[in-house]
Amino acid sequence: MILLFITEMFEKRYPLFEKPFSVIIPVYNEDEKLLKDCIKSVYLSDAKKEIIIVDDGSTKKETINFLRKLENNINFKKNLKSDIKIFRLEKNMGKRWAHKKGFLESRYDIIAVVDSDTIVEKEAFINLLRPFNDYKVGATTGEIRVLNEKDSLVTRVQGAKYWTGLNIDRKSQSYWGFVTCCSGAISAYKKDLVIDYLDEYTNQIFMGQRCNSGDDRYLTNLILRNWRVKYVNDAVAYTKVPNTLAKWTIQQLRWKRSFIRESFICLKNSWRKKNLLFFETLLNLIFPVLFVGIRLAFIVSLVLYPIFIVLTLPLVIFVTFVRNSPLFFEQPKRIIYAIIYTFYYNFIFYWLYFIALFTFNNTKWGTR
Repeated sequence: MILLFITEMFEKRYPLFEKPFSVIIPVYNEDEKLLKDCIKSVYLSDAKKEIIIVDDGSTKKETINFLRKLENNINFKKNLKSDIKIFRLEKNMGKRWAHKKGFLESRYDIIAVVDSDTIVEKEAFINLLRPFNDYKVGATTGEIRVLNEKDSLVTRVQGAKYWTGLNIDRKSQSYWGFVTCCSGAISAYKKDLVIDYLDEYTNQIFMGQRCNSGDDRYLTNLILRNWRVKYVNDAVAYTKVPNTLAKWTIQQLRWKRSFIRESFICLKNSWRKKNLLFFETLLNLIFPVLFVGIRLAFIVSLVLYPIFIVLTLPLVIFVTFVRNSPLFFEQPKRIIYAIIYTFYYNFIFYWLYFIALFTFNNTKWGTR
């Protein structure tokens, strides 16, 4: 919270970055309507840009047919607001290789990436690119909101978690320039840096395994070696999230594996170079282990003495308030879902950390 306070007090507002840029949208078996809405939102967004769509070897007919139809329409239209290019990989290689194709085909100095299940607001990119007026900034990332938040209780809880994770955690890192993950949903990079790191990014090997998941964290790690990474809360995009607890749990396990792997890499990169980043990363790694006894006692007490929930609920609410106090003032309707997430975390997601800790060399996507 101290880091967040400093960010709120001293983070400066950059002027518009008025140079054109490239946007890369990797696609794999995406729903036609969602993909169409994604491309339309990027196309209609403000600022001069080119749009590069890379099909990562989709096998779904509706995806293939839609992209073919789009390509045919582009070929017959003139005076488009933004240039649109479509490329197709012969087989499914993974998002990193789709990115690679887009990076190499792009022609501008700044490259934004957007997931194919994401809708961007009209001013998302012009805000996302503002920090590039500072030559020390190598990457930026925006605020992700839940596109299907009203689908279920699970999606509403994720809506609250996304807000706190971004507008508290990442925002608190932004002033210091060490945002640790540029989301695949909406981020931007300096092209020359990405090209320098391209082989490392696409061919990451960890404990003898080729890495497929965790692409966003790893690319951020590469930029953080020598450059600053910023969070821009008014660069807003909406992404689709899992709508059942089972799917969300699988996603969280994948994310925790990549978090642990990339945290070790971050520790190595930041040692004696970026002390604050090093110590925050170290604390985030060891805290779950330090508090395992307290959480076990909490769960056992609830199982043996259900009345214990009456005593602990006020404490849970208080801790949630302290941890997420900005949410209570800025997004009060999400308070109840933040409290529910506290129970989700303590009973389910916290324990995934230990599964991930002993299986973090599993680098597969997990949901494909």
